[in-house]
Amino acid sequence: MSYISTDPKSIAEAYAIQNELFKTMIVVSNIVKELGQRNSRFQYIYKSSREFRYEDFGILSTVAQLLLHADDKGQPELTQPLRDFFHPGVSPQDISLQDITESTQYSASILRDIMNTAIYEILNVYELQITVDQVPQQRFIDKHLRLLQYVYDKSKDARVRSISMTPEDLIKKEAVAVLFQYPNSLVSLSEKAGKASVRVLHILPGPKESCIRCKLEVRYLDEHGLDQALSYVWGSTQNPKCIWVEDKPFRVTANLHEALIALRHEDATRTIWVDAICINQLDLEEKAHQVRQMGETYSTAKATIIWLGGQNSESRTMTDPSDVLATLPSNFGGNMVDQYDLVGILERVHEVPLGTSWDRKRNTLSAMLVHCLNVIMSQEWWERVWTIQEAVLPREHPIIMFRGYEFSFEDFISAMKMVVRIRCTMKGGLLSLYDETPDTDLSKHALEYQLVHWENHSSHHVLQFFRPGQESQLDYSHSFKRSFHLLLCETSSYKATDPRDKCFALQAMLSYSRGALLYVDYNEPKEAVFKRATAKCYNGSGGLRITTKFKLLVESQQAAQNDTSVPSWTQDLTYSETRHCSENNEESMTFEAYLFKDDNWQPLYNRKSLEDTCFATPSTLFCSGVIIDAVCTTGFILDLRGEGWAHNMSTFLVGVLCTEGRTYWDKLEDNETTRALRREHLQPEAPEKLAGNIIQALVIKAITLFTFGGESSVKKTVDPRKRSLEKRLELIIGKQYFTTSNGLMGISMAPIEEGDILMAMDAAPAYFIIRQAKSLDGSSPGAGKHRIVARAIVHETQDEMTARMEGLETRIFQII
Repeated sequence: MSYISTDPKSIAEAYAIQNELFKTMIVVSNIVKELGQRNSRFQYIYKSSREFRYEDFGILSTVAQLLLHADDKGQPELTQPLRDFFHPGVSPQDISLQDITESTQYSASILRDIMNTAIYEILNVYELQITVDQVPQQRFIDKHLRLLQYVYDKSKDARVRSISMTPEDLIKKEAVAVLFQYPNSLVSLSEKAGKASVRVLHILPGPKESCIRCKLEVRYLDEHGLDQALSYVWGSTQNPKCIWVEDKPFRVTANLHEALIALRHEDATRTIWVDAICINQLDLEEKAHQVRQMGETYSTAKATIIWLGGQNSESRTMTDPSDVLATLPSNFGGNMVDQYDLVGILERVHEVPLGTSWDRKRNTLSAMLVHCLNVIMSQEWWERVWTIQEAVLPREHPIIMFRGYEFSFEDFISAMKMVVRIRCTMKGGLLSLYDETPDTDLSKHALEYQLVHWENHSSHHVLQFFRPGQESQLDYSHSFKRSFHLLLCETSSYKATDPRDKCFALQAMLSYSRGALLYVDYNEPKEAVFKRATAKCYNGSGGLRITTKFKLLVESQQAAQNDTSVPSWTQDLTYSETRHCSENNEESMTFEAYLFKDDNWQPLYNRKSLEDTCFATPSTLFCSGVIIDAVCTTGFILDLRGEGWAHNMSTFLVGVLCTEGRTYWDKLEDNETTRALRREHLQPEAPEKLAGNIIQALVIKAITLFTFGGESSVKKTVDPRKRSLEKRLELIIGKQYFTTSNGLMGISMAPIEEGDILMAMDAAPAYFIIRQAKSLDGSSPGAGKHRIVARAIVHETQDEMTARMEGLETRIFQII
């Protein structure tokens, strides 16, 4: 088998492709099954292979559809193994070639994921290495299978590496249950019964002022399911509150305590699943076990309650319309409805026809609706990664509790859609918010300010794409449309108290087979979890696009730069601010946001081919790419802010381009390109004329580089320009600039040195600075091995870089 097309042109071709994929699956399943019998570490991969066979878009379902709907004439014969594994429970249904194509592409993608995960785990557990010649191109399934068979055979005679994993210091939130001893382990109960088990919390009835008392009960999900599940934010662990569970003291956070008080009935027991209490947070094995079945937990819950908070903690009353989250004045605009009663406000907005002319009642009601949504969306719940699945997975729309009111998630979406309608009817767009003497009449201008804030902070939440039943341009409501790489990027700006949960919390959002491939283990340190997740992205269809979304560990952690045990290509998945740095919010543009815009990507990324190499093992990233140039000078960017920023920039550039008495041009290598540059810019005039020529040629590009694209955006209006430039010039203070031997100027994300190499990988949109790898004793670990030092941006456009990189020799890099 060679390259398998996943774009069949006919049912017959799809038939043949599925046959090939199925035969490969049988081989892979046998390998991972034997590995799982030999070492329990591999059992999660075997589970994924089993799920792959039988899930809705699994390979057997696809073949069954082909059997049921294909024309009998001229169709290839199924192999006997395929007939043996044929799943008879699939009902006939009308399908198209497009349906089969999507299913075929999914099958091939999952099969590669399973093989790549197995390869990674074998190399990791048995400390094996592979050579450049053995690295498979991404779409060649036969090469992946060949490599899997090779490392599998090698593992039979290899020793398992000793893994002395000490759990990281227990984070503070795990200490809230320290006073309580759980009588049993859910892991052992599940294994004994062969069923998914959970604990549920019975909140006993009582008056509002009395202490919270509860009981715990073990349930099996397939027998009883869950009545309710709570989605909330743990909140600060400072000043914990005490409740009573099984007549024993149990400490919880203040936020959870407030939620339990609101949930408790005065005359009836309430049964609900609450993770902080129902999971033994000090038992890392049970914690991982429950995380792995989190999708089933929330999917079987009859109702999910989202707790956003009770009392209004905002003491400010709005006097200036720009203070968008402050409390509105009482009876704002003469409207009697409470400003946090979302459903009540929405009903009254529907009663008033939308229009473009000024209408006090309509505008103030609209402002109240947008303000209510802005305050709702400003709650911490929307920033936590765990809460996404808790809102997406329940079958029924979750109920949201906020400041004494309850409304459904459907009501929330209806309110968001109404705001879109309101925004579209604004006559002439939003009023200018940058006047030197703005009109502060709340009833007149509150709506404009509220809409600006909504567009910048509230209008693009990922739940619009993931919650089933929500129509959107990007529809990821079905788990089969989601990849791990996609989820990481879409949830990049979400936070987790334990950084490892940025990966673990995504498992339930994936299809069963993909989710099973996420190895959940709280005994592994953050670096190991991030390394595994990074390799998963690099080896998947997303390639290295993630490098424009997250920092590298070597950039965010100073210690990682010299820690050779952590590969330099490992991404820091803790947090990314790129989602908040949109074109609607020019002031917030950062290095990462500038790098994320495809106009600033290196040109090789846009011309991918089947020959491109990108494959990560536990120790090495094998990737094809080119060396662009060598770094010849470096320095740190000064504070260029102020009224004379353009003069400051020009003066600074002259200093950069004429360092140490030698001009920038003198340092260039002597070649055709640099000779052309000299002819264009070096004239026999006085030195001040030389500086003028340099400035004239480079200052505009340098402004674009040093303001992260601000040179074009700042021309829109006067006042926003000043604010945007001040912010961007502040961000680059202390960043390291560099120039190269052939005339490039750039900014690096971390400290670099003269002699480092600027390069581009075929599979990555970003530019990288790399350095010859050295061991701790200063020796080289092997010829051709490098470590990434930083990502970089350069001053030339894509077209200019395309011309510069034309004809450069492609080579395979080994990044460690």
